[in-house]
Amino acid sequence: MQETFEMFPELKVTPEHVQIRIVGAVAWVSAIEDTERKTQAGERLTGSNFGTSIFEKEGGKWLMVYHHSSVIPK
Repeated sequence: MQETFEMFPELKVTPEHVQIRIVGAVAWVSAIEDTERKTQAGERLTGSNFGTSIFEKEGGKWLMVYHHSSVIPK
């Protein structure tokens, strides 16, 4: 994930159509992620991704343990 922030110093993600499922101490969230990002060179890019995040509840806090997103073809 650090590489993503290095490639895109400005990154805004707006989730839509969010689905949340919780089973015990594990939760997963899937959504369409509309993104706006700016590259190191200053180029502005937009697009939509399908994203999934997995969380684990530990010590009363939900911690993200995995995230994946795939570009939705136009």
